[in-house]
Amino acid sequence: MIILLSYKKNTLLFQYHTLLNRQQNMKNSLFSFVLILTSSVLLCPAITPFPGLARAAVAQNALPSHTIALSFDLEHSTLSGTSRIDLPKNTPLALHCGPLTITGAILEQEDQTPLRIKANRKNIIRLNPVPDSRTLLISWTMAADNPFASSNLITKNGITLAGFWHPMPEQDMLYTLEAILPPGFTGISEGEQSSTTKRNGQQQFQATVPYPLRGLHFAAGPYSVQALQYKNIKIYSYFFPEDNHLAAEYLRKAAGYIKRFEALIGPFPYSRYSIVENRLPTGYGMPGFTLLGQAVIRLPFIKDTSLGHEILHSWFGNSIGLAGSGGNWCEGLTSYLADQSFAQDKGMEYRKHQLLRYEAFVHPDNTMPLSDFSGAGDNQPMAKAIRAIGYDKGSMVFNMLNKKIGDAAFFQGLKELYVHKKNQRAS
Repeated sequence: MIILLSYKKNTLLFQYHTLLNRQQNMKNSLFSFVLILTSSVLLCPAITPFPGLARAAVAQNALPSHTIALSFDLEHSTLSGTSRIDLPKNTPLALHCGPLTITGAILEQEDQTPLRIKANRKNIIRLNPVPDSRTLLISWTMAADNPFASSNLITKNGITLAGFWHPMPEQDMLYTLEAILPPGFTGISEGEQSSTTKRNGQQQFQATVPYPLRGLHFAAGPYSVQALQYKNIKIYSYFFPEDNHLAAEYLRKAAGYIKRFEALIGPFPYSRYSIVENRLPTGYGMPGFTLLGQAVIRLPFIKDTSLGHEILHSWFGNSIGLAGSGGNWCEGLTSYLADQSFAQDKGMEYRKHQLLRYEAFVHPDNTMPLSDFSGAGDNQPMAKAIRAIGYDKGSMVFNMLNKKIGDAAFFQGLKELYVHKKNQRAS
């Protein structure tokens, strides 16, 4: 039995009269949840299976595989890469190449002459489905010219690839990453299986990702690596030598967050987790690791706030991803279970400050429904207003639903959501 509950925006604002004056401007937006009733009432957001995404138990040969190989020129801040994409039978491909310079592309198919492939004017390679399996081989280069705009950095002090740096498909794939590391560098990416070996006098990094992803992130630098074992999970810190004294407390806090959220949601999705420092001012949560800027890591409150937020994304945002439509519900839920919960632990008036931010930054001419929220970077226009909607308002909706159905049903619903939708996309 499924009950659909819809909440208008104005109900989100509760009894705070300063915001209730905006009711008339908010009547046209709805934010919906699905309550699944089993032996008790369970909560989960409405689920939409996403093409190309499957549970780990599903045969992985049904998914395309993408093997990427990289080498770096630190002096000129460039990389050279190759991609091998193996397409199963009847699989189309739309491959966005964005800022990359494609230097070659060959399509191989059994018993046929290899074909030279060219991207269209938008630098997109498109292949129609055919009854046979095929392999697409691509080579490309990329220059990390504007790191703060592109989120890609290639320097002698460190490498960060967190933007558009490899050919990006429109469907999820199974990835393998290989990279020749500069001397003295250690690399990290998604994937629970990674290794670094010396071959022909070079350090070669390799990571294999056993779950489907849309794309990869990569960081490398002169890291000092420490580790902490928590149950069957290995927690690592990849910190620069000048900040390595901070690592032990970050590792301890990370283990505490994993323990806390496992009790609320279910087993941690990965066998390893890494806290990775980089030279850009980032705060990202990826499958298996978080990428935090050096200036961010040095802030004394980050391990008590943002670290837990990014770790919680391991469940919601990474293990369960976002569908192509329906809005970024993960940030609202993560803000509710992490940021708001941490503040309540300390007796802080978190929701009051959320409402004040909403009042200060969101107005009738810049509001939007939660279903239109996808994210808000610091450089994005109206970022504060967008964050007040997606993070603050979104978390308040989850708070309202929790109060409506009670803790037992709410958290049991989250556990059911995680069990049934792991390695899928939801909206």
